[in-house]
Amino acid sequence: GIVRKVNYYLEEEGVPRSPYQSEGALKLFKGTITSDGSPDEEMMASIAAGSHPNMMEVLATVEGGPSPALLFPLIPPHLVSLGQPPSFATVTRDVFPEDTSLSFTLVA
Repeated sequence: GIVRKVNYYLEEEGVPRSPYQSEGALKLFKGTITSDGSPDEEMMASIAAGSHPNMMEVLATVEGGPSPALLFPLIPPHLVSLGQPPSFATVTRDVFPEDTSLSFTLVA
């Protein structure tokens, strides 16, 4: 998929739209298969995960566009990516820089 920084308004039926917009991350799913299965399976897993302090919660699903999409909050600046982007050789596993060392307390 493709992830883009976007400005958005969340609307609820019967609730007037807020004049305030927020920034978020829109993940667009292209094609019929992702590294985690089909786009529908990846979207269902993300939604089913719900709220957890170590995960970005799905804010909304986006329908009616050129491809299915999920809206997430932006990752706070105090957090860093641990893994490296996948390649064709590593698509089935997470890859980390060779000098990465994590303590048990950090990952537990």
